[in-house]
Amino acid sequence: MPDFVLHVRADGTLQEAVSLVRGDEPAHAVTWVSLEGEPSGARDVLESWGFHSLAVEDVLRAHTRSKFERYPGHGFARVPALDRSTDDPLDTVGIYVFLRPGTVVTIAPSGAHAIAAARDAVRAHPLRGGHCTERILHAILDEVAEEYEQVVSTFEPRLERLLAPDPSAHGRARSQGLAARIRLLDDLRTDGLQLRRVLAPFREMVARVSEPAGGASPESLVFFRDVLDHVQYMVEECDLVGQIVSGRITTLEAELRDEVTRANDRLNQVMKYMAAMSTLLLPMTIVSGAFGMNFQDIPWADHPHGFWMATGTMLLAAMALLGVFRVRRWI
Repeated sequence: MPDFVLHVRADGTLQEAVSLVRGDEPAHAVTWVSLEGEPSGARDVLESWGFHSLAVEDVLRAHTRSKFERYPGHGFARVPALDRSTDDPLDTVGIYVFLRPGTVVTIAPSGAHAIAAARDAVRAHPLRGGHCTERILHAILDEVAEEYEQVVSTFEPRLERLLAPDPSAHGRARSQGLAARIRLLDDLRTDGLQLRRVLAPFREMVARVSEPAGGASPESLVFFRDVLDHVQYMVEECDLVGQIVSGRITTLEAELRDEVTRANDRLNQVMKYMAAMSTLLLPMTIVSGAFGMNFQDIPWADHPHGFWMATGTMLLAAMALLGVFRVRRWI
């Protein structure tokens, strides 16, 4: 059962239906049959419409890479649209479009909201692009490009936030902040690369449709070229963001290495002084341990100034070690 059937008449009026039998399309009108669901369930419908076996095979394999091909008697387009049914904003799903004179058949899962948006566009502007099947294809391509452009428009604000310096952070907080910014910048670069992998073939497909040899009517070519301009802009924007992010990540990684080096130097300095203090206290420990042994006769044990003499010995030993450290420039 089709999701909807839309008849666009030559006078600009619209008529909607819920079903259509092949051969009952009204004359002097463009009929759009939209099938919603998994592509694998559309085999019988596609074969009954007599579409080329290679195009049907592309649908059943559920490829999402962009494609436009002219077969005997009809055209076929495979359009990667954003999948709104998942949590990943960059997940894509395939929209499959069959074009023959007076009839358009589209197959798309429920996550492809571009189909509903294109239907609303056709309702709002029934004369858009002329009275031909290409106007339906243009409406779909335009809505798909609009969804991608909304994603691309978020790249610049994300980049501005991540490029803004944080002068208040110091020490360990600065190192953690630099590492977090590098991760976020890398996520932005990954999103740009992922989107570009979709948009580059999409651009080539729209370019093929925009060529006069592609079979589109002259009235429709200007609309397809408009979509092509938008897609070209998005590809260039992804490239630019990728270059800026890569350069910034390189700079931040250098800053992070410097910050880690400074932190290690500070730690080494602290450890050096702690080791020196422990060494200076070692003679005192030895002397105090010697006078604390359990023997009957201990030097200075009965001397009236024995405590101060032992303390002086400990201090002299520590000062002698300190002098050695200073001479050797260990501290």
